[in-house]
Amino acid sequence: MSGHVFDADSLKPIPGVNITIVGSSSGGISNDEGYFELEVETLPVLLYFSHVSYAINQEFISRKNKNGIAVYLQKETTELGEVTVSAERIQKVDLGDTLNVLDFSVYGNRMIIVGSPFRKTSNQRLYLTDLMGEQIDNFPVAKVGKQIKIPEHMTPEHVYLFEDYMGSFHLLTRKNVQQLDLSDDSIRLTYTTSYPEFLKYVFPIKAMLGESLFFQISNRTKNSTLRSGPDAYRPLLIKTIHDPDGEDRYERPPTSTKQIYKYVSAPIVPLGDELLIFDFFDNHFETFDSLGIPKRKVSINFHNYTYRYFFNFLTATDLNQTKFKQEIILDEELGKIYALFHPIGGRVVLKEIDPGNGQIINEVEIPDLHNINNIKVHRNIVYFTYQVKTYPYYTNIYRLKI
Repeated sequence: MSGHVFDADSLKPIPGVNITIVGSSSGGISNDEGYFELEVETLPVLLYFSHVSYAINQEFISRKNKNGIAVYLQKETTELGEVTVSAERIQKVDLGDTLNVLDFSVYGNRMIIVGSPFRKTSNQRLYLTDLMGEQIDNFPVAKVGKQIKIPEHMTPEHVYLFEDYMGSFHLLTRKNVQQLDLSDDSIRLTYTTSYPEFLKYVFPIKAMLGESLFFQISNRTKNSTLRSGPDAYRPLLIKTIHDPDGEDRYERPPTSTKQIYKYVSAPIVPLGDELLIFDFFDNHFETFDSLGIPKRKVSINFHNYTYRYFFNFLTATDLNQTKFKQEIILDEELGKIYALFHPIGGRVVLKEIDPGNGQIINEVEIPDLHNINNIKVHRNIVYFTYQVKTYPYYTNIYRLKI
């Protein structure tokens, strides 16, 4: 197989990128034009792309592409130092080996982890642990993970675990979706759903309040939130959010025929007997009751920045695209809401939002760690994964007390 590696911002080719075929000692390096060629025995394969100046990227290749693949790396402006901060690594999951974590979820006093031992990448397992990583139960799983185009994100992502609107957890494999039974301190696979059913009936639903289900439909210019329930024989529109710059806000044409963009994001947060819907373009969030009736509108400004233009004589305020990720994280146990700020190559900051007035009341910084993902907050503890920037690029879980 072959392809090119580009800088995600400038779209210029990147030479000297190391390409590793996970689970083997084979790989390659990109040339001055960012071009590379690899020989693989079978498909699918997982490839890692690393460069000293860029964040690691991974690509799951399931079939041969005669035109080659295009890979985009985000520049990392700050080198990673020693991990000696207050975030502690959860490392008890698989004693005697380093566990490469593919995904995890937190609920109650338990964690669900999908991973494989570092020395045996094909030995994928599903683990049930306590919040410190002490193993309670596990069993082998095969061919886990499905690449799904999440509308609000720039590129397709591999999803392994999914929590639905009722708080049930599902394991995604390459063939289907299987619900997890987590009773009696054990973990088992139960009900199976096909991907057409899952993507149509389960995945789009963002929240449940009372007897109503709330789901969203989005495109490059607007996001619509709809409600269905026993009183609604057809979905009812309750809020539409418009991005006036949506058609060209995220355009980055890597070729003359393809554009990369994401749809309008409007996070939904169920909080007590209210549903909060965030509008980052009209600078507010609005609350609704279980019937979709609006209750109050609260102004916000934490997500914006002011910039100068026209020889620095004029100023304008717009969405902070360099740091703010248009994501809202909820600590369901304590009812705390956080906005996610994650500049490329910089430190992650969670900003706690007062649901009463929309103001920032606390900031939580994850220091010295830049290459992190999958951030969750549970009972005032921040859980996240951190990917080591040396071969074989295994991923650990860390926790940081707020």
